[in-house]
Amino acid sequence: MDKQTKREVLATLIRAGRKDLARSLVGDRTVVTAGYSHYWRPPGKPAFTDEEWKELLAGTKKILAAARKDKIDVAGPMGKGKPKMTNKLIALNGREPDHFESFMLQRELDDFESCKTGERPYDAVVVSILALANRIAPQLVNLSSDGGNGVFANPPYRGT
Repeated sequence: MDKQTKREVLATLIRAGRKDLARSLVGDRTVVTAGYSHYWRPPGKPAFTDEEWKELLAGTKKILAAARKDKIDVAGPMGKGKPKMTNKLIALNGREPDHFESFMLQRELDDFESCKTGERPYDAVVVSILALANRIAPQLVNLSSDGGNGVFANPPYRGT
C-alpha cells in the first residue's frame, strides 16, 4: 500500500472510531487523526476570562498526558523541548521529525488563527485542545477544519 493510500485508510479508521484497527495497520506506532488545517475565528478581539483560561490549561495538561500514553510525542513550538503553557498562550508542535506548523492558542485571540498539521501525530492534540476551547468558551472560538467540522465533534482526547 502506498503512503498516501495508507494515510487515507488511517484517517477513515480513526474518524470511524477504530483506533485499534488503525494501530494494527501501522504496528504499535502512534495513530493520528486527520492531518488538515484547523481554523479558529473569534468575533472581534476577545480574551478568555481567568476562569476559562485556567480550565483550558488544566484540560490541555490532561490532553497532553493522554497523548503521551498513546505515544504521541508533543514538543515546544519549534519541535524541541516541552510545550509552552503560560497565562498568555498555549504553544506546541510535534517533536522532530514529526513537527510541522506550530500550534499557538493565545489567551487574547486575534482575528484569524490557523494551524496546519500536515497529518503529523500532534494533529490529535491540536484538534482536542481546540474542541476543549470551544466547549469552555463557545462565544470566543468558532472552529472550522479542512477535514470538516466533524473532527471537533468527537475529539481524540477530552481534557476533562
